[in-house]
Amino acid sequence: MDFFHGLVQYTNEVKNRIAASAAAICVMKDNKIVHEWYSGFHHFHKGARKVDELSQFNVYSTRVTYVGLAAAIAIHDGAIKSIDEPIRHYLRYYDSKILGNTTIRHLVTRTTGLQFQGNDVIRKFEEGRSFEGKMPEILAAIVKSATGKTVAEIINERVLKPLGMTQTEWRTAGKETLVCDITILRAILL
Repeated sequence: MDFFHGLVQYTNEVKNRIAASAAAICVMKDNKIVHEWYSGFHHFHKGARKVDELSQFNVYSTRVTYVGLAAAIAIHDGAIKSIDEPIRHYLRYYDSKILGNTTIRHLVTRTTGLQFQGNDVIRKFEEGRSFEGKMPEILAAIVKSATGKTVAEIINERVLKPLGMTQTEWRTAGKETLVCDITILRAILL
């Protein structure tokens, strides 16, 4: 019996339950691939590419971690002075009176009290008083303002390339080996 049978079965069940077009598993031990499994196609349209070892998946849950890492690198490099620096120093296109004394710390602890709507911002409650949703795009804008580089550029230059990771990247646009996102497909189909 295959040691990874249960993992494959569970992954396939989740793929089907969430109506994903594809799923993949790659298990490594001691720098060696000990198990690979691929299922499905890059999207639901006729002629879709079959998922294989070259297929890349968006892993959105890691996006917040990468944005935070890029911010930490910017602090380490001195581009951002402190996590307690007001965000108004970097987000000059928003009303500085509304941003007030909201700091980067408030942003990463999800307690800004702000709601961003396109180019506008409104104050919903005093900073540090209530918990809100994640806003990695705002932290990414601060990183870009402070460093002149996107999160993608920082992560590629400072993390992925030095680690010799050649089969991963921070993508901001589609490409042939990138598996389509369910949300994007639904938007295309509607």
